[in-house]
Amino acid sequence: MRISISLRMAALAASFFAAVGAAYANDNGVWIGTTASGSRQIEIAVADMATPGDDKDELGKKTAGMINFDLKSTGFFKPQENREFVRQAVEKDLSAPGGVAYAEWKTLAANFLVKGNMGFNPDGSIFMDTRVYDLQAKKIYFSKIYSAPKPLFRQMVHQFSDDLLNRLTGETGVSRSKIVFVSRQNGKKELFTMDYDGNNPTQVTSDRSLALFPNYHPFKDMALFTTYRYRNPDLYAIDINTGARYPVSRKVGANMTGKWSPDGQKIAFALTHAGSSDIYICDADGKNTIQLTSWPSIETSPAFSPDGKHIAYTSDRTGMPQIYVMSVDGKDNKRATWTGSYNDTAAWSPKGDYIAYASMTGSNFNIALVNVNESRDVRQLTSGSGSEETPTWSPNGRNIAYSGNSGGVKQIFIMNADGTNQTQITNLPGGGYSPSWGPAPTAK
Repeated sequence: MRISISLRMAALAASFFAAVGAAYANDNGVWIGTTASGSRQIEIAVADMATPGDDKDELGKKTAGMINFDLKSTGFFKPQENREFVRQAVEKDLSAPGGVAYAEWKTLAANFLVKGNMGFNPDGSIFMDTRVYDLQAKKIYFSKIYSAPKPLFRQMVHQFSDDLLNRLTGETGVSRSKIVFVSRQNGKKELFTMDYDGNNPTQVTSDRSLALFPNYHPFKDMALFTTYRYRNPDLYAIDINTGARYPVSRKVGANMTGKWSPDGQKIAFALTHAGSSDIYICDADGKNTIQLTSWPSIETSPAFSPDGKHIAYTSDRTGMPQIYVMSVDGKDNKRATWTGSYNDTAAWSPKGDYIAYASMTGSNFNIALVNVNESRDVRQLTSGSGSEETPTWSPNGRNIAYSGNSGGVKQIFIMNADGTNQTQITNLPGGGYSPSWGPAPTAK
């Protein structure tokens, strides 16, 4: 049975890891992690930062809360979440030799403690003096002073979280990355960006129309999206910071679900023509368009593999939508999913070993993973009462963001790539749809 091209279809068209355990530090001071199932996480306690004057309670607690969220989101850490126990341990530090009651802290977190103080520089900027204690060795493991203008306070704290993750595991953090998504504004769907944790939502477009299927550039603050601003559903690229845009494809029909190639040089997208939809590829400036599929069915939602050699996409050629994979020249088409009555919006993991997608089980969609190697193992990650759709991977492959139901309104959630720690990060009146995770900023 063929599926029709509808806004519902269009809305859908657009490294699986277990927890990492604490081990021992190697010669470079990097704690060695393992992705073995069941390995234990790094236990860590984060004390409220000591802060001056009237900001004491608010700023110190806010900073500790951000660090806890960042560390827990990585899947490597198990932060101590009983804040009263942490407060009591801080009080015992006052009379402890060296200012740290190691025995007390080890009952709360076996491995590490984060403490520090914050204040304001003469120019009004804010500083954060951080110290990370190794509770086993009873000494400072890592310390650093950060400074930033007040508007960049959150980015400064996220920088510390990323630095600590890298120091302990050797992995690159994503705490300073952003997500582009769709939300309603005055009844119209517009593009927005936000920090990876849902803070600082910022409107990008004001088309007073439909903006759909955003896709973040692999290393620039740019996004692809489909807009109905010019009546036809056209594919555009937009500079997220300035709003400058250029057309990629304005062909007659629906120009949908555009995706950048890993090197940013190519764009794959779906184009409807004569009642059908096929996958096309073109240069980043919209030139040299080539048709890749020509089945008498609907093909949509392309997604490049991280090496740029393959494209996953949705096709209903067997009756109901399933995920297929083909080479970047349109050859060697193979079916990738065999379970679920309706599978769509493939998203390839950064390591290339898994594809995340929305899979209908019963009457709802859930996020699932399929191993793209020969095993074809499938794991369902979500099981909410509503539909979870449009998955997108974090740059390091440790997390997946997706759109899920919250009180009858779609909002954005993130979770660890094994399905744990599912957390709602937006609570916007206009909801949150079709997230796309941006690149990880380079270290400073």
